Amino acid sequence: SFDLVFTGYISPLYDPLQFESSFDENYEIMDKICSDSYNNDGQLVAKKLVQIMIERQEQWYYTWVQQMIRIAKPNVSVII
Repeated sequence: SFDLVFTGYISPLYDPLQFESSFDENYEIMDKICSDSYNNDGQLVAKKLVQIMIERQEQWYYTWVQQMIRIAKPNVSVII
């Protein structure tokens, strides 16, 4: 247990949908999904994929913070 637990920047997930592609390919895929989800025709698949990405990202942050709380002594600061 620690008297103080802190972290700097928590990096976002690189590939939340686990396409296992290169950085450039992944960027193009994510850009297409995000731009399609905001089009006027509102493509349902793209919107669902964005929702899944957000949920996985939130789960990643939740897990990170949960582990920080786990290693902290009771009633001490956890700084994010």
